Amino acid sequence: MPINRKEVSRTIVIKRPKDLSEEEYDILKDEIGDYVVAAILDKLGDGESPVEGEEFKDLTEKYAKREKKGKTKPNLELTGDMLRSLEYVPTDRGIKVGIFDSSQVDKAYGHNTGFKGHPNEDKLKKYKRQFIPETKQDFDGDIERGIDAIIEDFIDAYQD
Repeated sequence: MPINRKEVSRTIVIKRPKDLSEEEYDILKDEIGDYVVAAILDKLGDGESPVEGEEFKDLTEKYAKREKKGKTKPNLELTGDMLRSLEYVPTDRGIKVGIFDSSQVDKAYGHNTGFKGHPNEDKLKKYKRQFIPETKQDFDGDIERGIDAIIEDFIDAYQD
């Protein structure tokens, strides 16, 4: 579950329900992966952190006027490159969701850590905009409940 300068990601462990074949389990992981990526993007589009207990500070009016047509809600989409690189990859135990594109990892790392290691870290850390949970954090309740509902619905559909 690394958040470092090579990868900003979170592994979501998805226990394989005993009645599912390997193929069905792969389908379940894909459904959850698609959902989590879409849910993260939806939250960010609303200027909200998808991480439980985290909030985004509004953009300064000067920056918003110059870069965001006056909109002060941060959505991490200045050019869109970083968010377009948000993806999931299936793993043996579930999925890993995050930014894996080396050209976008520095941006994602900066937002997630409050620009840790940046020469102006002291000034920038108040603009931390975490969108991938650290190891001891979770996605917000809406996303966690959505994952649980997908698993429950999937199991129900395959038990019939």
